[in-house]
Amino acid sequence: MMKPTWLARAVPLAALAMVLAGCGGHATSGPPLRAASPGATPTPGATAGALVTVHGNGFTMGLPHAPEVSHRTYDTKAGKVDAVLYTDAGVSDAFVAALTTYPAHHAITLDGAIDGVARTVAGTVRLVRRLTFHGLPARQARIFGASRGTPVTVFVLVIDVHSKLFQLEYLVSGPEQQIAPPILTTVAYSISFT
Repeated sequence: MMKPTWLARAVPLAALAMVLAGCGGHATSGPPLRAASPGATPTPGATAGALVTVHGNGFTMGLPHAPEVSHRTYDTKAGKVDAVLYTDAGVSDAFVAALTTYPAHHAITLDGAIDGVARTVAGTVRLVRRLTFHGLPARQARIFGASRGTPVTVFVLVIDVHSKLFQLEYLVSGPEQQIAPPILTTVAYSISFT
């Protein structure tokens, strides 16, 4: 399937922004620290069906369809960073996931990663939640912006996995989405780290 132009541009830019911004940036204000319940089981919605298991380098998760896998190397403030992106794209939405290793001397900036995604879609961070995910520091955000003139809502989950940055994005084109669809919760709860 041919990716729509908004998606063809938004997905790699959002991933690049997270990789680069994970190297630094400034904090985004948000609600106080809130712990997620790592043992909780999501209630799948009507759109949540069987997921395809993805075995990434250091993580396992489920996505609605088999993802396209791409390898990229980025020059960052912390040095060269290799990223493997897993993209499951539809006509009006897409999942993007990656677990990126940074040099040992580098501290990951979760708030900076979210700010970077907002910049790539010329967007505004509408909501940020600080939380823990399987005992790891994390941020969850909702961003509204545009890609090639198409409005896009980006739901973001970034996790500091022992000096590696795990990132999950769900991009939806069209009017701003206030609430993430049930499939995003199902996908998020399928994530585990090895």
